[in-house]
Order: sequence, then structure tokens, then C-alpha cells
Amino acid sequence: MDPTERLALVRVDDLGPDDKRDRSVVAGLLESGVAISCGVVPAWLHPDTARFLDDMRRRHGALLEVHQHGFAHVDRRGAGDQAEFGSFRDGDEQRGELRQGLEVLGAALGDALWPAFSPPFGARDPELLHDLRTCGFRAVSTLRAKHRLPGLPDFPTAVDAFAWTPRRERRWAEVEADWRALDAQPYAGLVLHPRFMEWSTVRAAGQRVRALTAGRRTLTLRLLAAAMPPGV
Repeated sequence: MDPTERLALVRVDDLGPDDKRDRSVVAGLLESGVAISCGVVPAWLHPDTARFLDDMRRRHGALLEVHQHGFAHVDRRGAGDQAEFGSFRDGDEQRGELRQGLEVLGAALGDALWPAFSPPFGARDPELLHDLRTCGFRAVSTLRAKHRLPGLPDFPTAVDAFAWTPRRERRWAEVEADWRALDAQPYAGLVLHPRFMEWSTVRAAGQRVRALTAGRRTLTLRLLAAAMPPGV
């Protein structure tokens, strides 16, 4: 990687249902020339969504990537600190779901899938990361990198366009301010959740994200893993 080049990840989360907002945001970003990694929930994957993503892949090529976002996107910890995967799970069961998710997505989405994982609710711990590496995942994308393993780079999305406590769509000016705070960093990540976005935001997503990421090269997780040196 050119040490002076600044890179960005744009992640679109919670895909799977046949949802008009999801389709509009994905299409708008790609038509604006923004590379995206779509976090698809295997248990939510609808055949129409798979067909849409396949069509987007044929139209826009390597600008579109699919990765695994959990398995069923449910809280399995149930202790006020939401998580679907982690050290509280039985290891064999957890690894089974991780592998099954890859199989479901691979069968439906083919080479659009790259074996990366974004954990629902941003939850992660060393046990999950070890299991991801064991199951053949090549990268992870959390909210803020906390634990790192050799061979499993983490590309966090520290800037979220949605606020969770309390739940609300953030004003775009807030998102821009968070993004500008990362100007000095070689890498920055943004996550969008289309199902929580107002239609006015959905329609503006491509133009807004293109302007937000100007001055950085947007890359998929596959290309980030190849471009970024270990530990970045």
C-alpha cells in the first residue's frame, strides 16, 4: 500500500430480507462508484435478495462484495449486552453455525461472497475470533477493534449512521463530523443500516457517501485485506 494513500470501508448491514430500502441504498452507492461490502444475514436471505445482489454484481463487478453478518442476527447472550456469537456459546455449535452461514451464502451468491464476518451488535471476543479463523474466515469487521489475531485482520466501522441508545437515525452533519475526526488516519470505516433510514436519506445515500469518502479510496474487505499491512 502507498503509505500516503487513505482507504475506506463502506459496509451495508442487515441484508437478507426482500427490502426496498436495502435495494435502493445498495444500487445508489454502486451507481455513485462507491465500493461496498454487504453484510448478509444467512438465515434472513430471501431468493429475491440473492437475485438482486447477483444482478448488482454482474453490473458493477468488484465494487460489490458480500460477507457474512452473523447467522440469524439474534441475541443469544440475553444478559443486557447483546451478542449472537462469543465465548458464552458452545464451541461446536458456534463453529457449526459459522460454517453453515458460509455454505448458505456461497450457494446463493457465488463469487460475490468473500469469507469475512461482521458480528451482529458489534459483539466480539477472542474466542469468537479464534473460531472465525478456524472456520476459514479471512477478515473481520467490528465496530471498534479490540482484540486482534494474526491472519484475521479487523477493519472496524467506527462511524455509524444510526444511533442505538436511544435509537434514532443520526443527522448527516453528525456523521460527517465523526468522519472528519478520522482525517489523520490511513483507514476509516462507515456502516449503514438501510432498514432504519428515512426515505429521504435512502435516496441521497449514494451522493452523500461519495462526497463523504472523497479523498479516500473505498475498498471491499477482500481488497483491504490485501492492501493494508498487518496491525493497521
